[in-house]
Amino acid sequence: MVSRLGFSAATVVKPDLLILDEVLSVGDAYFARKSQERIEELSTGSGTTLLFVTHDIYSAQKMCPRMLWLDNGGIRMDGASKDVAAAYEKAIKEREEQRLDRKRLAILKKNLSQKSKPLVCNIKLSEEKIADGQFLLFEAIRFYDSKNELHQMSFLHELDENGNGINLHTDYGSWGEEAEQDARKGRILEGHGSVFLQAPFSISSEQVLPPLEEEELYVEVSLYAKQEETMKITVLHPDGRRQYSGMIECSAGWNSVSVRLTHGHGGLQNEQKLSSERYGNRSIEITNVEFQNENGDACHVFSPGDPLKIKLHYRVNRNDIDEKPIFVFGFQRPDNVRSHRFFCKDIHIGPNQPKSGVIEVQTDKLLLGAGDYFVTTAIFKEGYFTSAEALKHYTTNKGVYDSHPKAYEIKVAQSLEEPLFNDVIFIHDANWTLCSEKIEV
Repeated sequence: MVSRLGFSAATVVKPDLLILDEVLSVGDAYFARKSQERIEELSTGSGTTLLFVTHDIYSAQKMCPRMLWLDNGGIRMDGASKDVAAAYEKAIKEREEQRLDRKRLAILKKNLSQKSKPLVCNIKLSEEKIADGQFLLFEAIRFYDSKNELHQMSFLHELDENGNGINLHTDYGSWGEEAEQDARKGRILEGHGSVFLQAPFSISSEQVLPPLEEEELYVEVSLYAKQEETMKITVLHPDGRRQYSGMIECSAGWNSVSVRLTHGHGGLQNEQKLSSERYGNRSIEITNVEFQNENGDACHVFSPGDPLKIKLHYRVNRNDIDEKPIFVFGFQRPDNVRSHRFFCKDIHIGPNQPKSGVIEVQTDKLLLGAGDYFVTTAIFKEGYFTSAEALKHYTTNKGVYDSHPKAYEIKVAQSLEEPLFNDVIFIHDANWTLCSEKIEV
């Protein structure tokens, strides 16, 4: 009640600056909606500057064109609301990866001898997709300091009962089978099979801890790549709190790449390269999306009522897929208001079908009003939206096969012939009938 009274008192006038701190999180739905309308009226019609403090990034994105992301008392990002919201979602995924590393560390400590001090390591690609026809083959890894070689192992050797060797974490990574290239053997990193396109593993070696803590530990990775790749290697300290990292740049062919591990974000200047607005485990992946007009020509600008065709190209990366996945196209405005979705639950994908194909979505009339629209394309596991999986955040959800959030954009042009199309989101078709009624005198 105090918050409601305070908001009413602050907005009864037309202030130059209006500061709101989580005010929309209190009260009922009627108060929240009424408050939003008043805020929009002040900020758009009266020239009031709005400073909106909230944990609800989607409400902030709707009302504010600019967003500041505060983290641990500092500004982590300042920019367009769409960009900041996307970066925040990626940070959630990064935090989930770190949680899984700590969870894996706790399990390793429990299963290994008390003297063992396991290090949870990870190699993550800069792009969350391995291009068609490309692959990575990891052969060996070596840890050393400025004086001595401390630990060396092959990615083909299993962890023994004493904790020696390398432990590949296949439960949340993309490790594949053994392979050979130019008479050298290694282990493949697949482009699918995990929410995170990464190569997680752990080792147990007390020798590497002192130079790691002093930031004098070097890592050399021997691998084969078909093209240039940028990767980030991270090592979680056994205390579960400190993380060390470095950037790896490799060329096409066989590489032996060395990097010094530093505390924090080693290679921060390249950190932005590690972001990709794409999520999912790639069991079925979207390889291309085409928007076409009624003539089959590529088109991204339409008029209200125009025919629209969308072609979704896909590839199946798992041999055991035998289900009816859910294909979705979602439309929303730049202010994050969702207008509508196209979705399909009736197309069966099975082991006896081709591994790639095209799905066409066609509507005789595009029923959107004038404006710009972002389009999200996604493929979900059969039954996803009625299962407990749907409650988990989609960026780290195994039920999400592939998702390209707001990755595409179309424009619906203003209609000169029918102005009623220009100030709405959606134009609903309906049948209108004049019904005569007999009146007795």
